Amino acid sequence: MPTDPPQVLGVLSLIVWALILVVTVKYVLITMRADNHGEGGSFALLALLRRVAPRSRLLPALSAAALMATALFYGDARVPGLGVYLSRDRPRVPFALMKSLNLFHVLHQHVVIVSIQTALSPRRSAGARLRFQQIALGVGHAILTYGFLDRPDVPAALTGLPADWRCDPADVSYFLGRHNIAAAANPGMTQGRMWLFQTMMRLSGAAAVMYFRLPPARVAEVGNEIAI
Repeated sequence: MPTDPPQVLGVLSLIVWALILVVTVKYVLITMRADNHGEGGSFALLALLRRVAPRSRLLPALSAAALMATALFYGDARVPGLGVYLSRDRPRVPFALMKSLNLFHVLHQHVVIVSIQTALSPRRSAGARLRFQQIALGVGHAILTYGFLDRPDVPAALTGLPADWRCDPADVSYFLGRHNIAAAANPGMTQGRMWLFQTMMRLSGAAAVMYFRLPPARVAEVGNEIAI
């Protein structure tokens, strides 16, 4: 089939305008609106995904990808020492880590996410207590397993980290996440129950410090307000 310049220019114009429309519609109008209450970044998008698909099988892989992306972004903004973040949910990035990054825009030279689990046996030997895996640049995940009669001691267990991850106890900072409860415009519980719930949440931070034997002078709490 013979072709002439107008036909070639028409096909090229169709390709160029198709690419422009795809980029405009898909990335500008859709992707740029995928924020977490006005916050952007890898962790903000991960938090958004956790709300949309909380039971997705891809959450562990996406959490690791978010950590790697943030570690690369903050590669030159590292401070000496070890930052320890306690996490309740193993496949997820701790709330304290996401919040502290949004506030301080800096990472420790080494960051360890600590998950604690209880074994079915009454005691667990110290040698079989720590499992450690590096998941990103300067970011690792430590799983501490205790027997149901053991007294958890996080600082003592972390002495079993690899040699290049250990540092002086004075250079270790522990971060805890705290959720502050506030009354919503239309509260879902009575005032007495609200006061009791707020008191329990307020005491949980101090209880965690004592229960896990964390040094109080090296603990920082990062809070968030939840209206119920």
